[in-house]
Amino acid sequence: MNTPSYLPNYLTPEQRDAILHTGSPLLTIAGPGSGKTEVITWRVMYLVRAGLVAPEHLLVTTFTNKAALELKDRIQQKLPDVHVEAMQVGTLHSFCADLLRRYQSRSPLPRGFHILDQHGQFLFVYTQRKTLGLNALVKGRPHDFFSNVLRLFNLATEELVEPERLGEWCECQRVEAEANAAEVACGRGKTKAKKAASEVERWYEETVVIEAYRQYVDLLRENRLVDFAFLQRHAYDLLTANPELVAELRDRYRAILVDEYQDTNAVQEHLLQLLAGDGASLTVVGDDDQSIYRFRGATVRNLLSFPERYPGARVVRLTQNFRSREPIVTHSLDVIVRNPARFEKELFTQRGPGSDVLLIYEHSVGEEAVALADLLRRLHDAGKIRRWRDVVRLLRSVRSYAAPYADALRAAGIPVVVVGDATLFERDDIRQLVNLFTFLGATKPWGDVHVRQPILGLDEATSATLKAFSGYLLDVDDGEWQEMGVTSPTDRRKLLALLSLKRCVQAKEHASLLEVLYRLLAITGYASRCELAGQARFAVQPGCVQSARCCL
Repeated sequence: MNTPSYLPNYLTPEQRDAILHTGSPLLTIAGPGSGKTEVITWRVMYLVRAGLVAPEHLLVTTFTNKAALELKDRIQQKLPDVHVEAMQVGTLHSFCADLLRRYQSRSPLPRGFHILDQHGQFLFVYTQRKTLGLNALVKGRPHDFFSNVLRLFNLATEELVEPERLGEWCECQRVEAEANAAEVACGRGKTKAKKAASEVERWYEETVVIEAYRQYVDLLRENRLVDFAFLQRHAYDLLTANPELVAELRDRYRAILVDEYQDTNAVQEHLLQLLAGDGASLTVVGDDDQSIYRFRGATVRNLLSFPERYPGARVVRLTQNFRSREPIVTHSLDVIVRNPARFEKELFTQRGPGSDVLLIYEHSVGEEAVALADLLRRLHDAGKIRRWRDVVRLLRSVRSYAAPYADALRAAGIPVVVVGDATLFERDDIRQLVNLFTFLGATKPWGDVHVRQPILGLDEATSATLKAFSGYLLDVDDGEWQEMGVTSPTDRRKLLALLSLKRCVQAKEHASLLEVLYRLLAITGYASRCELAGQARFAVQPGCVQSARCCL
């Protein structure tokens, strides 16, 4: 096949193969730093420029919103005369949401459903813990407990396991554990008996959690809510129940490209199979060595079994690393090759030798941070590091690990700038504003718990009244608040204004979310407090300037 003149000369033969392939399913195994996103964007350009697929017939998906935005930008740069919004470029989650809304009349979801993000799902389960029967199981560290519960909920949903089947299986395990414990109790050995009793207790708790999952599914439906896992499950159910819709979507999406394919889960793979049919229109790109979302249900087996599901699939391996120098590639390969669940591929780089890799290993994050700070200080003093801004410390999770390193570096006199720690949305005031948004959107009494936010500045008597109240706040008449125990005129005004805004949101009478935000800021008085705080922080003394970060 002749290479189009608009493809750049720097592409490797393997990249060109992946970009120009047609006629059968394509699996591109892309090693770290091998330009896989570049391949996807050039392939989109080729399909459009060659007239093989019109932009409106393209579906391009990836795993995160940030990656989807990057894909859009890079596609638009390569196709400046094509409006990228004509293509369906986004995450699989957003695709499922669009699908369910577009075909609302055939969707299993009620009209006007709301999507719970990860934080909203946690709050929903926590506020419903008594209804779900989970309260008695919490034995300390409730955040960890409910996080584990949600992990099981989401995994069951994404693996297409029905609550009833899961409950039956768990009950069988519990009965078997009880029988084993009874048998052990007849013999001798306290250690074995204790272990058997612990196993019975474990399966009892699992049974309670799985029953909670069944009730959770019902609660979501009653409250017109859907979490991210069920967003995909409902989209799958919609397609399986409507074969004519599957045919319509196959005609619409004549080329499907999936980035970060190693991070897809079971229900996502089933969705892609329905959309792709025999797979002739399907291109997937991924790296079996970089599957990092297995804790969320992602399974690298989707990538490894691709050639079996789509016989005749073309497999292209991208093995040249453009990002790193030789020591990094060599040392990382020494680790990667020990993973048995992977495609065989030899990674290499042409960027030259570079400096060697140093390994720092300590028993805790704090000790490792101190050791790193000491190493950097010695390298700087020896002239090996000329400027601190030439040094970067990459972390698996900035939110979880940045603080110990920042503290150790500052203690060693090394200036630190932390990037990407997402602290804005972790701040208490921002969380409280988000919770108030949840209250405005909640259509059932479970959302009323979010009114008791410190950001509203309600007095103790009002807070106690709201905590004791078991009804639905929207049903309270304006004149009943004082009789209920809300004696503060200021508090009554805030609550009435908040409920008025809630009715406005429920009736969809607001012009935009920005309008809702401004009204919330006015009701809470948050904006004026920040303005006063900002004025105080930016006060200057004669002869000096003090910098400060505004709290907004």
